[in-house]
Amino acid sequence: MAKALKTIKKSSKAIDWDKTAWVCPKCRKLVVGYPALSRRDNKTNICSACGQREAMEDYRKYNKGR
Repeated sequence: MAKALKTIKKSSKAIDWDKTAWVCPKCRKLVVGYPALSRRDNKTNICSACGQREAMEDYRKYNKGR
């Protein structure tokens, strides 16, 4: 993972990658930007794609009972 981050740092000098790049604990992808808060435990920061996936799963579960 460190090699990938170093490669990304070299390719773009306009963004401060040390402060904004992180790995999502759910999907293990390198993410740049603000995290979403997991709905499962209300503590874990996850990427917005995983956050959206969790929200859609909850929406489907909620509407299934109707």
